[in-house]
Amino acid sequence: VLATLTCVERWVCVNIIRLLREENTVPFMVRYRKDMINHMDADAVRDVQLVYEELGTLSKKTQSVIQTLKKDGVLTVELEQNLRSCRSADQLDHVYSPYKKGSKLTKARRAKALGLEDAASLLMNTPHTLDLRTWVKPGTEGLSSVEEVSTGVEHILADLIAKDPETLAYVKTLCENNFVTIQSSVSKSALKEKEQNSVQDHKKPGAKQNKKMDIDKFHLYVDFTSNIQRIQPHQ
Repeated sequence: VLATLTCVERWVCVNIIRLLREENTVPFMVRYRKDMINHMDADAVRDVQLVYEELGTLSKKTQSVIQTLKKDGVLTVELEQNLRSCRSADQLDHVYSPYKKGSKLTKARRAKALGLEDAASLLMNTPHTLDLRTWVKPGTEGLSSVEEVSTGVEHILADLIAKDPETLAYVKTLCENNFVTIQSSVSKSALKEKEQNSVQDHKKPGAKQNKKMDIDKFHLYVDFTSNIQRIQPHQ
């Protein structure tokens, strides 16, 4: 993994890790262990060191998350594989966030709780054997019709795709190599509410007026478009 992320030959990465574990400094490696590090300069070695340390931190965090999910009784083989396949803290948080205590139950988890995970699995592996009508349970919310069953299965499949490491890596590559924009605008309901508040402000100052002011704080994003490569952290 380190060799892939740093584009440094595997044998060089192995040597750098060994030298770091022996508590050798980067200047020492560059000056006295040139052959072992393939004559890399100090900056290049430090880049490898940084990625190595980040992977170490990620590994510890991943193990902690796995133990937490196991304790909560929600860890599955597939989920554990997805967690161990994460190559950054952001990826790990993306996969883990729906399972954090206090987080809202996602549509996919609601569908799984209704027992539709097997239906989703059939659709992916042997679609010709799936009959959504057999999953219908009249009177049960989420299963009362073929349409509700179909929607639940869609949510599970969307969740699987959104958390698949290969898919995440592919999307990241697409974003890095193509012109992708992010857009924001005010929802119709917010605009309608703002208009209503504007009329009522002089009659009922206070909460609604404050809410109007909250909306106005984001006036820059009422009709906002930006290249994702140029988006700023505060945005």
